[in-house]
This record gives sequence, structure tokens and C-alpha cells, in this order.
Amino acid sequence: PVRCVLQLISCDYIFFTPSTCHSTIIPGLVYESGWTIVVATYTFLALYAKAASSHEFSSVRYIFAGAERVKPETIAHWARVFGAKIYEGYGATEAAPVISLNCPLETRLNSVGLPLPSIQCRIEAVDGINEGGRLYIKGPNVMRGYMHANNPGNIESLSGGWHDTGDIVHRDEDGFIFIK
Repeated sequence: PVRCVLQLISCDYIFFTPSTCHSTIIPGLVYESGWTIVVATYTFLALYAKAASSHEFSSVRYIFAGAERVKPETIAHWARVFGAKIYEGYGATEAAPVISLNCPLETRLNSVGLPLPSIQCRIEAVDGINEGGRLYIKGPNVMRGYMHANNPGNIESLSGGWHDTGDIVHRDEDGFIFIK
């Protein structure tokens, strides 16, 4: 069976790692458990890569990374040493949290992938930005609005259900999102 890890959560086990010092323990746990999918941030992937021997991640086939850009040398290291490809994605807490993702069937180098199904995206021009603009998202996973300390218990709804991510992006002709 496929085993998966989400920031060190597998289908059989949950591992809490309050410190990056545990990066020397995680590769052995992955090896013993036979995980095939890993979801992590660049910081953790870089630490694991430094701490692990080539056999410890031999069961891993897919890695989904988010929260920060993965350096090309880290992507190359994982492919060369562990035989696993890293697919980058993008998200926000307000979107519970995934917005877009590269995957084995659809991927673009340097992009954060395609929006997940049911997520609408629009880009608004920003003065001084020649390519791309500010990303707004809407979908069933996007929060309804914000609560403010001066108005407790009341939600200030998003304008038309659109969340302003605050990020400047570009979308290519196939819809892949590139963070600018």
C-alpha cells in the first residue's frame, strides 16, 4: 500500500517534530516505514537530504513541497541521490491551504502548478508590474472572511468571495502559476 507523509504524518503514524534537530531521525523513520509520498517545505527537504544516506529515502517516489521556493540544487539532489522528484505547490492559510500544485501528470519547471479543481483565479494589474499582477482566488476551500478584534463574532465577508492573496504572479498560456 502507498504510505504518505504530511509534514511527518503517515497513514499509520503521526510524528511531531518540534525541532529541526530531528532531521537526523526522520530519514530512518521513512526507511523503516516505507513511505512513498512526502509533503514538506524546502527547509525540511534540505535538512533531510543532508542527514540521509541514499537508501533511507529509497521508497519515496513523490515529494510535494510548499511554503517556500525549493532551490534547483535541492531538486537535483533528491532526483540524483534518492530517485525522487519534487513537485512544488502554492497555498495560503485562507485557502485551507492548497491553491495550486504541480503533479506527475502536469508540471512546469519554476512554477507552483495549476490551480486545484474548483479554485478560480484572477489576476489584477498592478502599477509598475509589467508581467502578471496580484492574484485573487475564489473557491469552496477559501475562507468566508476575516474577524476583527473591534467587531468580535462578526465576519467581514470577502468582496464577492474573492480572497486577495497579496502575491504577484504570472500565468502561462496553459494556466500554470509562477510566483513573481
